Amino acid sequence: MSAIVGLGAAAEIALARMDEETIRVRSLRDRLEQGVVQGIGDCFVLGAAVDRLPNTCDIGFDCLDAEAILHKLE
Repeated sequence: MSAIVGLGAAAEIALARMDEETIRVRSLRDRLEQGVVQGIGDCFVLGAAVDRLPNTCDIGFDCLDAEAILHKLE
């Protein structure tokens, strides 16, 4: 029973902070994307400019093989 009460309290706290957390995460995503596009060049941000998830970053790279990029991530 106490776990259910705790879960409810955690959900209330998360809901109260969701708007400010969304703004913070969106700002970090935008900063990362700008840094990559300006610093690397020959790349672009995929997806809508406004209506997209704040915690998701999708960047395309011109003239690079996708498999080669994946190997570099290891």
